[in-house]
This record gives sequence, C-alpha cells and structure tokens, in this order.
Amino acid sequence: MTLDETIDPQALIAHLDGSDADTSDALEAVGLLRGWLEELEEKLVLRARVEGLSWHGIGTALRRSKQSVWEKYHDPDPGDIIDG
Repeated sequence: MTLDETIDPQALIAHLDGSDADTSDALEAVGLLRGWLEELEEKLVLRARVEGLSWHGIGTALRRSKQSVWEKYHDPDPGDIIDG
C-alpha cells in the first residue's frame, strides 16, 4: 500500500472552511480526506504492530475498541508490512 502523496489535506480542509465553498466540491474534499486518512491509519497500525504496540494500545489511540481495530487489521497482506 502506498499513501497517496498527491493529496494535500491542509488545502482540502481550508477548502471546507470557506463559507462560499460549493457543496459538491466540499463533499468531494471530504471523500478525498476520508480515503487519505484510511490509508494513513492502515499504514500507522501496521507500523505500530511491527513496533510491538498491542491491539489495546492501538484501539485506545484511535478511540476505538481493541476488538474493532483487530477485526479490521489482524490479517494484513504480508506484502503490506512496513520495514522499520
């Protein structure tokens, strides 16, 4: 998995803050941000597991239960695990 480096989250958030923002454009920005955050979360969870962080610790950090985080990430594709 490669995080989409073309996404500029700060620019998207700034676009959402504008009161004159087009609703369709704002929704598109939300969708792009959601996808970017999902990719980033997966990358960080895999890195945390490689570094030895528990499922409980990851769940706490993400403000979710350890069970929900485990269910989502417990069986990653071995090619997705990050080297250091």
